[in-house]
Amino acid sequence: MRNCEMSDDVIGAATYCFGDYGVPAGVAPFMVQSMVQTHYDGGAFFPRGGAGSIGKAVTRAIQRRGGKVLVRAPVSKIVVNGVGRGCVLVGREIDHSSGNHPWEDKEWHTAQFEGADLVGVSPRTGGRAVAVECKGVRIPCKHGVISTAGAYNTFQKLLFRDDSSEGFFEAEEAEALRSCGAFTPSVQLMYAFVGLDQSDKELELPARNYWILHGWRHDENWKKFQDAKTFDELGFLPAIFLSFGSAKDDAHQGPASLQILAPVRYEWFEQWKNSKVKHRGKDYEQVKMEWKDRLLEELYRLFPQTRGHVTFCDVASPLTTNFYLNTTHGENYGLEHSLARFSLKAQRSLHTTTSISGLYLAGQDVFSVGVVAALASGFLTAVFLSPVATVWAFLEMILVP
Repeated sequence: MRNCEMSDDVIGAATYCFGDYGVPAGVAPFMVQSMVQTHYDGGAFFPRGGAGSIGKAVTRAIQRRGGKVLVRAPVSKIVVNGVGRGCVLVGREIDHSSGNHPWEDKEWHTAQFEGADLVGVSPRTGGRAVAVECKGVRIPCKHGVISTAGAYNTFQKLLFRDDSSEGFFEAEEAEALRSCGAFTPSVQLMYAFVGLDQSDKELELPARNYWILHGWRHDENWKKFQDAKTFDELGFLPAIFLSFGSAKDDAHQGPASLQILAPVRYEWFEQWKNSKVKHRGKDYEQVKMEWKDRLLEELYRLFPQTRGHVTFCDVASPLTTNFYLNTTHGENYGLEHSLARFSLKAQRSLHTTTSISGLYLAGQDVFSVGVVAALASGFLTAVFLSPVATVWAFLEMILVP
């Protein structure tokens, strides 16, 4: 864009939505910014009934075809040398381990997953993913294992030899991603979930999203953000996201609700990483209260009519993300969307097929961050598994009401 003689202010205005992929446009490939920009041409979609309706729709589709969806079924492994039927979809990991930077720690800990345990993986030189294990129960898979647990969790924490006392082994993709710098966790966020005592119409709240930015020099501000050891040292936030969820949902009735998100550093909360959820102590709760007030003040500044009408506000930190979204560093978008992550070497290791026969990847690490991108990655994985079945499913989606 600078080669086109655009000023910093013009570039900043044109790339204001960089928060949708978690790094400034100067760090990410131009392709990623272009996809986000064209995605919003003409507006955007919002699921009727809220984001939870997506999971319900997917669950119904799986059950309609004879599949099963498991909850409270922690995943621990993907192993080898089993025999069986079907495919198993694996969720993201919840890592309660201690240590240094969780994406660089060389000590492997037991992993807990929301979904099902994975058993059915092969050694680095090959092998076949044939089963998954959940709470000590092995679920054999005839066609293979599809992992949506993310590249880091899949390649560096889940793979276990079934016929060896060595236990865990690292997939060759892990070394390839590490060597090209693609194993960096994405942005961490602070959330505020806000409930009000009047409807969107009564408060005149718009059905849209807002990016609130600290000027137009995103790369410069992001560098300061990355270097800051505390928020007080930084003194500002490079971006804040404000979304009026209930206003965008035409099926919503009753009081309004909205969400406020802001990028933070995992290191700002790391001292409480070994504590338990909802029992992290008074100091942690005090920090959350400070963030609550900080984010609400941004809401009141832009929409002063909401002051005095907030009846509920729950704040979530990167540690909350680790617990509920099964991440290890509070990352929200999987792998960081940097040039290294989209390099040819990294893309070869983030393919839907892997070096392990019968092990497939799906989710945002395969394609890109975003609901549409994650769905597209699932479609691509399905094509590799069964082109014929994918065509029938696509026709059913179009033709069946």
